[in-house]
Amino acid sequence: MSRTRIPLISRLSHIIFSPRVWLAAGVFCFGSSIVVGYHQDQMAANSVLAQKVGLPEEVLLQDFIPDVHTNMVDELQVLAEIGMSKATRINVGSDENAKWVGLVPIYAVSTVSEPFLAQRAAVASGKPRRPMPRANAPLLAKSAIATRMLERQALGVIMADLNGDATLLRPADLGLPVLGSGLHGPLVRIVGVELEGATLFDSAAVAMERQGMGIIPGALMVSPYSDPRATELAIRDLAPLRQALIWAAILLVGIALIARVPLAQLIHRPRKESVEEVPSVHSFPAIFQPIRTQAEIAREQEQAQKAEPSTRRKLSRIAGQVADSAADALRPVKNQQ
Repeated sequence: MSRTRIPLISRLSHIIFSPRVWLAAGVFCFGSSIVVGYHQDQMAANSVLAQKVGLPEEVLLQDFIPDVHTNMVDELQVLAEIGMSKATRINVGSDENAKWVGLVPIYAVSTVSEPFLAQRAAVASGKPRRPMPRANAPLLAKSAIATRMLERQALGVIMADLNGDATLLRPADLGLPVLGSGLHGPLVRIVGVELEGATLFDSAAVAMERQGMGIIPGALMVSPYSDPRATELAIRDLAPLRQALIWAAILLVGIALIARVPLAQLIHRPRKESVEEVPSVHSFPAIFQPIRTQAEIAREQEQAQKAEPSTRRKLSRIAGQVADSAADALRPVKNQQ
């Protein structure tokens, strides 16, 4: 076991201390800083836009139309009855890092809540409540029938971050002001942001089915403001996080550059050997001899052939002279004999 562990540890240490690993970590930190900066810029843009456009008009839940009753940042303001007794929760995080979100069904404003709404409208307008004209009685009857058909079915769901708390106690815990009491629960005014997403809707539908109830397809999903709107639109300062990521990227890239140099070379550097220049005794100059052409070679051969007879004659003349001088040298010797 020990022999197999040592190569494994050495491989892991080689991978961990590899310059590529440090460089990849530095690039990741730098990319994360860019994402954080982009996210903060988007929050700032949404906050400025929301403050300029303001909240949309207040509307009953059964009359809510997403394209009409939301502003440019998907904010809404609806009146609905909230069923706190049927609240549940889902985990939108992972098993290791759970993030619990509370789900509370919301219903259409029922006929039980209509007197509270009429009284509220009278107080807001400053005029006394007057009975409806008899000519409008058929319209009122049709509206009551439609309301009774809708008030039995949940038209939406509130999704609220529980911040680690697994229970939902009162509408005030969700930041919802209570206006009266209705068929399914308190009548509240919901101010928040519309949520979208097929995966999120499916999770909410499954959780509601476990509670013995369902929500209609395309139901409203809203995240209410638990604090005043100005507080919710406040921009989170992510500059310290972005600066920390940039400095981490610089540090990791520096470590990667240092790790490219072997440690032994950093600790012990060999001395440079002195090199003495030995003067050359004789050096031949570099001469470039061009290649002769065929015409030049032919001309030289002709000159050599012309010079060959004259050379022979000169050699024969020299040989004759040598013979004559030798004969002259031998004549006195013969005479003495």
